[in-house]
Amino acid sequence: MPQLRILMVEDCAADIYQLKGLVAATDLRASLDCVPDGPSALARLEGETFSLIMVAVPLAGASRLALVSTIRSDPRHANIPVVVLASSGSDDAVLAALDAGADQYIEKPLDETTLQKVLSSTRAFAYTVSRRA
Repeated sequence: MPQLRILMVEDCAADIYQLKGLVAATDLRASLDCVPDGPSALARLEGETFSLIMVAVPLAGASRLALVSTIRSDPRHANIPVVVLASSGSDDAVLAALDAGADQYIEKPLDETTLQKVLSSTRAFAYTVSRRA
């Protein structure tokens, strides 16, 4: 199976470092491309193909949720799973992310087991979509 390409929208160096380590520790082939903000993410999506988009939403994360909505409104990205990572696990935060179009909401800190599950389900989804095409 082809390598998973993950686009991560995150501006915290410590979180990027942690996620890179977690991706490297999985037994799935995956590469991680990190960008610091929404405009950079949209620019990367214009010219590249990704298997998964992960968006870290800070506590005042309205602009990152707007990014999720923008990604979802573009038919070219309709089959790319979007996962929101956030520090808050409140019902309101989860609902806001899902309303914006996220497929999953994961409360930080992300651990290896959770990431493994997300990447495995993404790989299975990507395989199913490619078989239909």
